[in-house]
Amino acid sequence: MKGFLKMNRKGFIKDNIISIGLVIIFLLAILFFLNRTSDFGSFYAQAYAKKIAMMINSAESGMTIIFDGTELYEYAKERGYDGNLVEIDGSLVIVRMSSKLSRRFEFFNNVVPIVSFDKTTKKITVSIT
Repeated sequence: MKGFLKMNRKGFIKDNIISIGLVIIFLLAILFFLNRTSDFGSFYAQAYAKKIAMMINSAESGMTIIFDGTELYEYAKERGYDGNLVEIDGSLVIVRMSSKLSRRFEFFNNVVPIVSFDKTTKKITVSIT
């Protein structure tokens, strides 16, 4: 009987160590995900890319769309990024917040948009041709 109890205790301790290890791995994965997504830059970039693409989808030739890009500009400036904040590549709207962080969203309207960003007024202008 004593041998049986000792075996169960060893098995119990082994199972607990494995469970604790799995919980630690799971918590580390959650922390990694939160650290990666907690920065609002990703949120802003995706929101602007979607907003611009949706407006291009509903636009007609000859229209000009103006967005306030203050948040986008301020965030990029804080990160030391001074490149193109908004670009159009084929049917993709690309919003860059830094040299490493960019978000893309596709539009489906058969138009040719020209995008520009004025750093003094912090306005994004999309001209549809």
